[in-house]
Amino acid sequence: MKRKGIAGAIGFDVNHPLRTSPLTANAQGEDSMEVKKWRKDMRKIFYIFMTWCFGACYAAASDYVACNDAEISEGTCFNCGTTCSARYSTQENDDGTLRGILTVSGYGEMDATPYYYDENFETHRTSAPWKDLAGEIKEVIIEEGITSVGERNFYRVGVETVVLPESLLKIGLGAFQQTNLNALELPPNLKTIESGAFATSYFEDLFVPASVISTDSYCFGSSTLKTLTVEGDTNLKKEMFYDSSSIISPYLTSVYCNSSNISCQALLDDADIGSKIKFYEQKGKEYFYNGKFYKNPSDIASGNYDKKRIYTIEEANAVAGDRNTVRIKYR
Repeated sequence: MKRKGIAGAIGFDVNHPLRTSPLTANAQGEDSMEVKKWRKDMRKIFYIFMTWCFGACYAAASDYVACNDAEISEGTCFNCGTTCSARYSTQENDDGTLRGILTVSGYGEMDATPYYYDENFETHRTSAPWKDLAGEIKEVIIEEGITSVGERNFYRVGVETVVLPESLLKIGLGAFQQTNLNALELPPNLKTIESGAFATSYFEDLFVPASVISTDSYCFGSSTLKTLTVEGDTNLKKEMFYDSSSIISPYLTSVYCNSSNISCQALLDDADIGSKIKFYEQKGKEYFYNGKFYKNPSDIASGNYDKKRIYTIEEANAVAGDRNTVRIKYR
C-alpha cells in the first residue's frame, strides 16, 4: 500500500477506491462505513492543513509589530508571545466614561499565564502582563493570525465582549474564566476548548461550529448558559456544564445536537442531562427540528425557522405523525 505526504502520515490510504469511484450507499440510502471512514480521514487532513496554514501563512502576512520601549514604559503595550503583542487603548462611552480595549496582534500562540496572587495572597487572577489593568479592560480584540489563547490569559479580567479571529484553533485552560462576557461567537475553525475556558460567564446562548473536536470539563461551568447548539460531531460530556460542586448549571435548558453526534446520543440516558438533549436532523443544506426547517443550526434555539419554505406531502405527513392531519398556513 503506497502512502504519501500528510495523508500517509496519518494513515490515510491515498489509493483508496473511494478517491476514484462514486461514493457508495446502502439500500436505505445511508453512507456506507467505507464512506464514513473516508470522510473522517479527509477531515483529519483538513485540520492538519489548517494548523500548518495558520502558523505558516499568517506568519508571512501578519502586520505584527513588537512593543517598543516607550510603549512598555507607558504600560500601553505588552509582549504576549514570541510573535504576539497586546496594545491597550481607551474609547469614550456615551456617558463620558472610558472603555478599556486590549487589541492582540501577531501570529501563533499567546503565552500561558498561570495564577497570580496579590502580595497578601488574598486573591488570585491572571499573571498576564496586563494584570494591573484587569478592572479597566472591557473589550478584547484578537486579530487574525493568532492561533491560540493561552492558559488564564484573561482570568478574572473584567472583559464584557471579545472578538475572536478565524485563525484561532485553541482556547486554553481558564482563558476567559470569571469574566463578565455577556455574548460570545466562536470562530469557524476552532478545534479545542479546554477546561474552564468560559466558566462563570454571563452569555445565555452559544453555537459550537462543526470544526470543534474537543471540549473539556467545566468549560462552561457556573455560567448562565441556557442553550447550546452543536453543529457537528463535537465530543460532549456532561462535566463541561459542571460548577465547582460538580452540579450541572440550573440555567441550562437545552442542548441541540446533530442526530449524528454519538456523544450526545450517549448522554440521553443520563439522569442529570438526558432530558436536556434534543436532536435535529440535517437534510441536504437545511436542518429539520420539531416539524420545521432551518437554514442554519444556529437558528434553532431562537426559533428562527424558514417561514417561506414549501413542504412536500411526505414532509407534511411526517410532521402530522399519527394524527393524520397537518395544519397548513397560507400567506
